[in-house]
Amino acid sequence: MVAAALLVAATVLAPMVGLGLEMGRGPAARQWAELDEVLVERAVATLVLALGATLLALGIAIPFALALRRARFPGVRVLKALYVAPLLVPPHIQAIGWMRIIGRQGTLTAWLNERFGCELDVRAGFLEVGGRDVFYPGATWMLACAFWPLAALIISAGLERIDPRPEEAALFVPRRPRGLRGLIHGICHGRWYLFLFPRAQRQGLESATLPLLSAHVLAGAFFVFIFAAGCYPIPALLDTPSIMYTVFITASQVAPAAAGVIAMPLVLMTVLALVVVEVFGSERVFQNRARPRPAPASIRPRNLRAGAFAWLAVLVTAGLPFEALVRKAGGIETYRLIFDNVKEDLARSFQLAFEGGLVVALGGLVIGLAADRMKRSRGFLLEATTLLPFAFPAVVVGVAVNVFWANIANALARIAGHSALLGALADFVEHGVYRGEGIFMACYLMLFLCFATRCVRTALSRIEPRQIEAGLLSGRSPRARFWAIVAPQILPGFLAGFVIAFILCLGELGASLIVQPPDWSTVQIRIFNMIHFARDEEVAALCVMLVSAVVLPVLLYVLASNRKVEVL
Repeated sequence: MVAAALLVAATVLAPMVGLGLEMGRGPAARQWAELDEVLVERAVATLVLALGATLLALGIAIPFALALRRARFPGVRVLKALYVAPLLVPPHIQAIGWMRIIGRQGTLTAWLNERFGCELDVRAGFLEVGGRDVFYPGATWMLACAFWPLAALIISAGLERIDPRPEEAALFVPRRPRGLRGLIHGICHGRWYLFLFPRAQRQGLESATLPLLSAHVLAGAFFVFIFAAGCYPIPALLDTPSIMYTVFITASQVAPAAAGVIAMPLVLMTVLALVVVEVFGSERVFQNRARPRPAPASIRPRNLRAGAFAWLAVLVTAGLPFEALVRKAGGIETYRLIFDNVKEDLARSFQLAFEGGLVVALGGLVIGLAADRMKRSRGFLLEATTLLPFAFPAVVVGVAVNVFWANIANALARIAGHSALLGALADFVEHGVYRGEGIFMACYLMLFLCFATRCVRTALSRIEPRQIEAGLLSGRSPRARFWAIVAPQILPGFLAGFVIAFILCLGELGASLIVQPPDWSTVQIRIFNMIHFARDEEVAALCVMLVSAVVLPVLLYVLASNRKVEVL
């Protein structure tokens, strides 16, 4: 328990507290007076962008999850593994793919211009307020395509755990069909997707299932909102006036701590969203220990309409941009050329991702075990603390880590001459952490520790109390009982945490752009920099190589082993 508390304090709380102290002095303190009208307008644009992406993502995720759990159609097993593919692809790579379709030189743009004389500007904004546009449909669509599987994953987990009996009973309650009036009513209340399902099934979904899913829908909306609001690459690629662009420029050119001041409006928005989820949904979502309940065949009828929608959602949001990248990359010579140029960055990225995944998984294991032994309220508080970095965009997390370890390195450098041990420690912090790969590990811990912790907690919740009681009766030592009973059952949770952390570390960009040492680079940074040099074919080929290296092994494993990763 002490080790878990120290780990959370060192990796999560200390950098945040250090950034808060830096924001109150020097150039950062003067930045408070410069929170002008432009920043407020950009904060409003970011809020509209995140809300629009959230609503659009929910419009895809809710009917998709219902189709996945309440319908039978060809390929449903494949789709259960395939729909997480967008989560394995970094958002900026998806944006690059969409630029090949709806960008200035995109295929759809060229077709519309040639056929109808219509020019499609993916960067254009609408809904002018005070002389400035506040709604950017291009960026909103790309953010929704990148993050809607998050909401679908959470809602699908909720559908697996709710009691299906009320929904099954609703099948036998007679109800007069409402026809066109019912369709209009459903559209007005945002439940148009119910018409993807048979008439006999709609009553159960509307009256029994959807109310029980409200907490999961809220949690899914929260995660989409914070990921969309804190995403820097997509607004940067589309020149969208998001506050994240100002935060990044401030962190890079002005003063690192001043970026935290600029990000305050965004932080307040995400903190408010986090509080809402914690108050109204945490008990039913994050602390839900109910086991999955198989849905009876009566509430899972054969439904080709719902299946067609589910397949269309995945193929449009993930398949189209990937196909555009493959087409743009061209022949094998492009792949060979780009591989020779970036093989060192690729090797370094996979090395960092492996080390980061292992560090994050071990941290999640320590915190998960400690939280499970505490009282329920204290354990949840410890786990919830790992969610705090979600209130800060990845760029600000990078700033916090950079400032924290810079101060530690400077403090140790001042006292390094007092002993050889202090000198060795100062050298390790300076070159191993602050100017080495350790700075990436610190960012990965802050950003992704909560995912590994949740995987371990989920695995622990599946252990039957009778097994623990039987172990007590055996008279063996606590250590022997742990390795014989607990360890084998939490191993899948640990491995799931490692896989999730590995994928997220491999795709991380926002914090890496801030903390990268002068002689370090990752493949994501290389891709982001190559875009500005108009090397479209090489960028597309590198994106295809990276996506294939991540997505294909995971999908093949899930399909071959018929396993899934349970995070909730």
